[in-house]
Amino acid sequence: MALDIKVLAERVAALEDEGLAARVLALLEGKPAEDNGGGEADNMALAALAARLEKLEGQANATAQTATELSETIRKDAAQGAISLALREGKILPTQVEAYTGLYLKDPESFALVLKDAPRVGPREGEVGFSGASQETKGTVALTEVDKATARALGLSEKQMLAEKRADAGLAPEE
Repeated sequence: MALDIKVLAERVAALEDEGLAARVLALLEGKPAEDNGGGEADNMALAALAARLEKLEGQANATAQTATELSETIRKDAAQGAISLALREGKILPTQVEAYTGLYLKDPESFALVLKDAPRVGPREGEVGFSGASQETKGTVALTEVDKATARALGLSEKQMLAEKRADAGLAPEE
């Protein structure tokens, strides 16, 4: 959106000095300067306006840079949150974090679609094998979708597979 030079001059010059604003507006309208400086006053008015415009442009660029940095930080934080949730739900494995982070940063909607109906491939938060599980939850074991498919392929019931998984984790059989 381009601003009319007259409107821009009014806004910028008025911020600094009302006299400057009047001189700049007079120049833009093709009128001579009202003081005795003649052309020198005109040049000073334009130089002052140019300096103010440069300063404002610098401030606008700095603000845009800050906004860009904040936006990137927010995107990365959102990606980290989504990845953490997917890990806690057992939807991805720790070895997949980098790839899924890249997908999220590139296309969050595709990330959501991929994981929406994805089967569990690892333990959920609180289950044995989940990195970071607390002491209180380390004694629990649950079957992942992969475990269930493996049990079917081996001709085991889910209860038998769960018992095997508990034994592998060094836990007592469930009663």
